[in-house]
Amino acid sequence: MSQFELELVRLSLVIQISEIKAQIAQKQQSQNTQVAQKDPWAIKHQQEKRSQPKVIRTPSHHRTRWTAQEDSQLLQMVRKYGFDSVDQMEGLLTGRSKVQIYFRLRYLKTFYEENVESKQIEKMNPEWYQYFVENGM
Repeated sequence: MSQFELELVRLSLVIQISEIKAQIAQKQQSQNTQVAQKDPWAIKHQQEKRSQPKVIRTPSHHRTRWTAQEDSQLLQMVRKYGFDSVDQMEGLLTGRSKVQIYFRLRYLKTFYEENVESKQIEKMNPEWYQYFVENGM
């Protein structure tokens, strides 16, 4: 057999294997669907899923950057509710979850603590710098 013929045989085997894998995957999918159709919990879960309206949200990984306006709003809420009152701030900052608010506050505090001598946060965000100085953080 020549090199070309061996390559043809190899390619035909690769194609056959991929077809067999596709058939197996399709068979498993149909079995899973059949089981799900018989399972009362799965049926109820599917009905609940269909009855809930779809909420279109911007994925969180698209909303990682904080704007100056959001930082300013966050500072106003911190002054009103306190630095550790993240639960009360949830829902007040549009599009930001409690977890995002918590980590933003921790980031600002850590950044301030690490750069207090260089006053880098003062250049970055003078309002927050003033808040940290006023509160002795």
